[in-house]
Amino acid sequence: MKRYLVLEDGCVFEGTAIGSDEFKTGELIFTNAMSGYQEMLTDSAYCGQIIVCTFPMIGNVGINRDDFESMIPMLYGLVVSECCDEGSNFRCDQSLNEFMKQKKIPGIAGVDTRAIVRKIRDEGVMKASFCDDEKQLEAMKAELKQSTLEKCLSARVTTPRPFPIPNRGHKLVLVDFGCKYGVIRELSERDCDVLVVPCTSSIDEIMAFRPEGIVLSSGPGDPADCTEAIEMIRACENTAMLGIGLGAEVMALAAGIKVSKMKSGHHGSSIPVRNHRNNRIEFTSQNHGYEIDKAMPADCELLYSALNDGSVEGFKRNHQIGVCFNPEGAPGNSECSYLFDEFLDLLKERGIKNA
Repeated sequence: MKRYLVLEDGCVFEGTAIGSDEFKTGELIFTNAMSGYQEMLTDSAYCGQIIVCTFPMIGNVGINRDDFESMIPMLYGLVVSECCDEGSNFRCDQSLNEFMKQKKIPGIAGVDTRAIVRKIRDEGVMKASFCDDEKQLEAMKAELKQSTLEKCLSARVTTPRPFPIPNRGHKLVLVDFGCKYGVIRELSERDCDVLVVPCTSSIDEIMAFRPEGIVLSSGPGDPADCTEAIEMIRACENTAMLGIGLGAEVMALAAGIKVSKMKSGHHGSSIPVRNHRNNRIEFTSQNHGYEIDKAMPADCELLYSALNDGSVEGFKRNHQIGVCFNPEGAPGNSECSYLFDEFLDLLKERGIKNA
């Protein structure tokens, strides 16, 4: 069955329908990840976006029960050059196409993804949607020009109420902007006693749990929409904190640092950054569309910068660390998972001991 990918600038790409036939207007972005598409599809930070995969074939290992990063995919679509009909892996439970239909994710295959990626790279991210009826293409183009993208996306994907992940180590509050299971796994492996709370939680609600530290998860959308979280962070500036992705950008705003929209964002599983503490190059998993300004207050230290464009990828302010990349990986490189150890060391340095 034919399907069309329609861009807000009027460009149309014809291909073959995969997945669901329930369409939404989303932000068209691209990822250079060569593997890990299941983790990517279930990463809540892709909420509201249509993902273009640069790797030519997607779906070759199917979908399994183990590699989810959330249970409810929130992306608005998938664009691939070729969709593999059958997964070839001993863990495969269903094909990618079957999964997309089940989870109501629309997609298109058989299009020139290289041309689409070049357009996004040169012109920036843009609105897009799908259409199955050629006669409706002109109406779709007009609709895209008039439409606006959704805001406050983190409020859509956050947990509706607090829930614990018990353990016997450091007591942490994890603020859920769209948290990946990978972050929870990293904290659990270090015996952290975690309480996951909504991203709209107030300082009083968080401090009522008497946490030793706070972790701000990654998530979708504009960090400026997270007004409650910005105020919360400002109110607990004496608390040790680790911000990841959107969490780091919200931390930056709370510190008075400008955060702005990127042209095409950083989305991929092997993106190089420079560690300014030892001048080493480290490879990271990334999924963010906003960048932290290089002009920082005197009490902030630059920790990481992107090797390709020089943008800020991490900073430290007193006892608070923020990184735009995903140290837990999933998908991709997790060689920066040592940041979770550094965060726990930060708690110890501040004289906070386990009970």
